[in-house]
Amino acid sequence: MKELTVYTINNKQELKELLSHHKISFLPRRGKINISLDHMTETDKLRWEKKLCRYFFECGCDMGARFSVAFLLLFVAYVLFFSDLKNMLNYQTIVYGIASVIIGAVLGKLLGLIYYKIMLYHTVNKLLKREQIVN
Repeated sequence: MKELTVYTINNKQELKELLSHHKISFLPRRGKINISLDHMTETDKLRWEKKLCRYFFECGCDMGARFSVAFLLLFVAYVLFFSDLKNMLNYQTIVYGIASVIIGAVLGKLLGLIYYKIMLYHTVNKLLKREQIVN
């Protein structure tokens, strides 16, 4: 099993460097981000650590799963409303159903990767703008 990646943030520069360490991953990763800034309360540190970890280590799988289910439901609805009973369960319909689920999963994964990358940049910038980071 892969070991846990841990990043510790002591100042503004290390927070900025966190963005350069971020790599888009297609596989789930595990890790921890510790914030050791003196001017923050423990509650704030935990809240920011949780946000940064979520966005930094996210691989987009959850959004891919949501999209595949949504595409499957849309396909089933399409077949039920726009198909006659004879053509409902033929080979072509099954292939199109599988294809729609795969397309939904890939599209969701890519959009998830983009979304979490944007959210990571947004969260880091928001944290950098806070008054509590003085160094």
